Amino acid sequence: MADDQPSCGKGLAANAILPERLSALMKAMAALLENHVRALDPNETNGRLERDAYEHLIKDQRTLASDLVALASAMKGYRDLPIAKHDMTPLTDQTSREVLSAFIQAERDVIALLQDRVQEHLVMLADMPR
Repeated sequence: MADDQPSCGKGLAANAILPERLSALMKAMAALLENHVRALDPNETNGRLERDAYEHLIKDQRTLASDLVALASAMKGYRDLPIAKHDMTPLTDQTSREVLSAFIQAERDVIALLQDRVQEHLVMLADMPR
């Protein structure tokens, strides 16, 4: 097989970028929450409650980030998966169209969410004293 020939394994490897980027986002969010915890008064009841909540979320986000890295690595590991014979009928039927359309909509939703969040965060950053 020519190295430039498309395959499902190469498709999996190429799409590993999604869990990689989501992992980076989760790591960055965990760092953001960890930074926030520095502002909490550990002697105040509500401060302790908030700290506990954030620490739980930080742990979960870092676990998720690690799992996403492992998923990306596994996807990349299938790059040289041998090409298998496919019946293209189920891959081009209405169900496949609906599944692909739903995936595209999920991508659009994430793009829209991130665009909105980036704008909000840029305003927060601009308002922070230097």
